[in-house]
Amino acid sequence: MSPIDRSRPPPEYKVDAVDRWSGLEITSLGIDILGFTEILRPVARPRASEDVYHAIAERNRRVLIDLMEPGPRAVGELVAASGMSYSATSQHLAILRRAGLVSSHSSGRRRLYQLHPAVLREVHDWSARYSAFWRSRLDALGELLQEEQ
Repeated sequence: MSPIDRSRPPPEYKVDAVDRWSGLEITSLGIDILGFTEILRPVARPRASEDVYHAIAERNRRVLIDLMEPGPRAVGELVAASGMSYSATSQHLAILRRAGLVSSHSSGRRRLYQLHPAVLREVHDWSARYSAFWRSRLDALGELLQEEQ
């Protein structure tokens, strides 16, 4: 095994993408092996903290979304209603804000957060594809139960 040549500068690393779950940067050395650079290039995705699916995956964030559904709520109200600490609530609201699900504005000394449910349309459209599947399964189950009676 040959020793590392420390007299040469390290190779230039290029950030190709950011891992969706860990937020770590995916880098390459810019080496094109057999001309497959374009094929092997990672698919561009939003950072996990900006992804709507990631934002709603956590139960506490869904609770906050439900609490803001009737209208804008102050952080203190969200803390009291959710039972979370102020710090945890603020961290969850930051993730919801980066995903575009909520916005905030100051009203006097209070910071109000408002839900933007239109952002959830992407999730609704995706999950709606499966409603026909479940409807047909439940209909078949209902018919089977009718036959057994």
